Amino acid sequence: EKADNLSVMPYDGAWSDLGDWTAVWRETEDAGLATKGPALAMDCTDTLLRSENEGQAIVGIGLDNIVAVAMPDAVLVAHKDRAQ
Repeated sequence: EKADNLSVMPYDGAWSDLGDWTAVWRETEDAGLATKGPALAMDCTDTLLRSENEGQAIVGIGLDNIVAVAMPDAVLVAHKDRAQ
């Protein structure tokens, strides 16, 4: 706020605040399904499957409205409405 070495420029593009996993899902979905990393979805709808660890695959079968994210130290599995 008090720095004298900053510049501000207007931005007219689209913006999405990626504040939760459902926002990430919306940005990457393909027909209601989003996968990243070693992830496989079989018969899933409205689901995000994401692995941040190349050595750990995440597989979903028959999921609906689920966010599943595998990190190197933890795995999150939640209903899309509760994944914040």
